[in-house]
Amino acid sequence: MSLQLIFVVETNKTCKSDWIYIKDTIDYFFEYDRTAIKLTPVYMDGKGKYKNKEKEISKNIAAYKAGGKGRQTKVIYCFDCDDYNTKQEDMNIYF
Repeated sequence: MSLQLIFVVETNKTCKSDWIYIKDTIDYFFEYDRTAIKLTPVYMDGKGKYKNKEKEISKNIAAYKAGGKGRQTKVIYCFDCDDYNTKQEDMNIYF
């Protein structure tokens, strides 16, 4: 059985900063079989625009599933929380 982890991040494809930090953190703290676990970034192009990416996420899931039996996908949404204590609208998104 293999697993795809889709990380939906706030940044865009040009910058990729969120994905770079997440990928570096995973690689630093975890040993994993890169042939059994696929890490896939999906870029939101801004804070809270995750609804616009449902189609892209579904395509990634379908493509991975088509590669063989027993393949699973988990989707992880990643949001910056730097300002949630000073911006009330951020508090509503995250909590």
